[in-house]
Amino acid sequence: MKWQLLSGCSKEAEGLDIILSCDGASSVGQVGHEVSVKLTKDVEGARMCCITAVGAGSNVHVDIARKSRRLIMINGCPLQCASKIVREG
Repeated sequence: MKWQLLSGCSKEAEGLDIILSCDGASSVGQVGHEVSVKLTKDVEGARMCCITAVGAGSNVHVDIARKSRRLIMINGCPLQCASKIVREG
């Protein structure tokens, strides 16, 4: 497997579409992660951010979500954890 370093989400959150995806243990969560990586690499103005850090209340990551142009949540299963974290946070 060849690893590629993605740019950090904290550099410039304002005006970006921030992608928060479940990377969960299910195969669908893994697909969500791959979609998030592809969007970050291929779509101008899209950037992944750590949904776990948002859920844990990391001020840096919560601020990134608040400053974004748009939040895109990709859920890994019917529990919709990524969406719930954003709604309840």
